[in-house]
Amino acid sequence: MGETSLPQGVIMLPVSQQAQTICLGPGSELVGIRFHPAVSYALFARHYASPTLLQSGDDRFAALFQLYTRLCEEPDFDSRKTRLERWASDALSEPEPIPDALIQAFLQAEHPQGSGNQYPGQGLSQRQIERLFQRWLQMTPKRYQRIVRIRKAVQHLRQHPQAGLAETAHAFGFSDQAHMTREFQAIARVTPGRL
Repeated sequence: MGETSLPQGVIMLPVSQQAQTICLGPGSELVGIRFHPAVSYALFARHYASPTLLQSGDDRFAALFQLYTRLCEEPDFDSRKTRLERWASDALSEPEPIPDALIQAFLQAEHPQGSGNQYPGQGLSQRQIERLFQRWLQMTPKRYQRIVRIRKAVQHLRQHPQAGLAETAHAFGFSDQAHMTREFQAIARVTPGRL
């Protein structure tokens, strides 16, 4: 993943603020769960600074190791995928609650009004919202908002391949096409024209 080779086992990955390239060799299989950073923090009460191979003796992760063992026993990829989906449905029903103020800030980032720097009606200052984002996501609200905007623009361009880039830039709040291209390169690590 990126420049890091990952060993076989249960691995926790860090929060990434950029797209990552995953290269799999012949015969390789990757099965995993990608959590929103806040959900990951709610489940495991910590963030990881680098890819971390978990040790099987840690009781906090016993359920993950049981899942891993069962996944290794499955005969094919489709049955592993089905087992993982069933496990996620059963085991991940209710993580530690994410603070309401953070959920409201997520909604605000999804549908920004005005500058995107204010979170009205939450009873928290901008600094308190920033601290929540740092604790739960390891990024600023502005960075999260930039990622959301890029994700939406990527989805739009994939669904509408004939869409003009200048019009798309304007529709998603970029100052111009060049600004959108710079943001794509910084976050998605691809230009809009290459989608």
